[in-house]
Parts: sequence; C-alpha cells; structure tokens
Amino acid sequence: MALGTHFKENQKRQGTAESRIAERERKRKADEEAAQKPAKDAAAKRKKDAEKRRKAAEEAEKNRKKNQQTPTTGSKTAPKPKGEVTPKPAPKPKGEVKPKPKTPAEIEAEARKKWEDKTRNSPARKSGAFTDDQLWEQQKKHRKWKETDRSSKEARMERRNKRLKKKGIPIPGAKKNKKKLEITK
Repeated sequence: MALGTHFKENQKRQGTAESRIAERERKRKADEEAAQKPAKDAAAKRKKDAEKRRKAAEEAEKNRKKNQQTPTTGSKTAPKPKGEVTPKPAPKPKGEVKPKPKTPAEIEAEARKKWEDKTRNSPARKSGAFTDDQLWEQQKKHRKWKETDRSSKEARMERRNKRLKKKGIPIPGAKKNKKKLEITK
C-alpha cells in the first residue's frame, strides 16, 4: 500500500470524527432548548391561569357588592351571582320508622359478640384451657353478681340515709339546698 492512501484515510476518519462531535454538540444544544421550552411554556400558562383566577375573583366580588346594594322589593330577593350554589333543604321524613324490638336471644347474642371481640386476646382465651361457651357462662354469672351487688348496695344506702334523716343527722355526700336570702324593705 502506498503511503498516500493511509494519509487520505486518516484525514477522512478525522473529518468524520470531527463531524460526529459537531453533530453530537448540535443535538445536545437542541435537546437543552427543547427541555427549556416546556418549562417556559408551563410558566407562561401558570401566569395566564393566575391572571384568569384573579379576574374571576374580582368579578365575583363586584357582583357580590352589587347584590348587597340592590334593594329588595316585595317578596323577591336580589339575584344571586352566578357560580354560587344554594343548599337544598333536607328532605322531610314521611314518618318515623321504629326499629323492630330485639328479642332477648338477639340481645344476648349481640352482648356475647361484643364481649368476645373485647376479650379475644385475654390470657384465659389464649390458654385454651376453657371453651368459648365456658368463658361466656362465667361472664354471665359475673354480670349477674355485679348487678345484684350494686342493687343491694343501693338498698343499704337508702336504709342508712332514712335512719340518719330520722335522727336529724346530715347525710354525707348529699347536696344541701341553699336558699337565697331575700332582702325585704
């Protein structure tokens, strides 16, 4: 091969390499401009939208002031500015629907469900030593005892208060009736 052919090929390669670099540079600049254009467009759009909202708010304010100044005659009221929504009155119930009374079994089933939800992580339930039915029966016994204990306590308090009242001793914890002093002239 001749020396001149290699030289020419190198020049071609360099020229193409330079042209490739220049092409890449042009593409990069075009991409940057394209990326900046939507940002500029978006900023212009936001500015335009803000201007529209401001004008709409000014117009609504003018309408509101105008309607406040308009005197009403007869039974008609001043017209409302467009865009305002008046709430509709709630529909009147035609008749009250009374819920069906629950049977004792339904009441107990509901109470049991609530109690089981409340005690699902209790140690007695987790141990597995007792069945759900056993635990529920024990809970019913406890509730019955608690109720009778409360009523017997109330009865004891009533008997005590009656006895204290007979003797003329003030009942502890009872509110006293304070009469207002009236000044007569």
